[in-house]
Amino acid sequence: MTNETTDAQLNRPVTQLAAAIDVFREVTSTMSLAQLKAFLVVATNEGKSLGELTLIAGGKTSTMSRYLLDFSDKVKNGGDGYGLISRTSDPAELRRNVYSLTPRGRAMMDKVLKILGTGK
Repeated sequence: MTNETTDAQLNRPVTQLAAAIDVFREVTSTMSLAQLKAFLVVATNEGKSLGELTLIAGGKTSTMSRYLLDFSDKVKNGGDGYGLISRTSDPAELRRNVYSLTPRGRAMMDKVLKILGTGK
């Protein structure tokens, strides 16, 4: 037996990854990898603040803030956002905002996880 990956071993996960990316492309065909990462950081760290999410993702707070705004219901210029992430005040500290998935964002993640074979 060799350490080389066979075409069959490689084909399934690559096909699954491509299908998962297509789910995000349904939201917007211009989503960058950095935006995708920001969304996934929120999906796996719900209830965290902008600062906490930025530390987890790496990068700049201003960039993360812009991505989170795009994923919310309304974008900076007042247009419609993607409606995938909500921002709410932390009940324990009202000056602190925390981020979580909206029902639409959760449905999208459930679809992605199902494609990857790890969801319901």
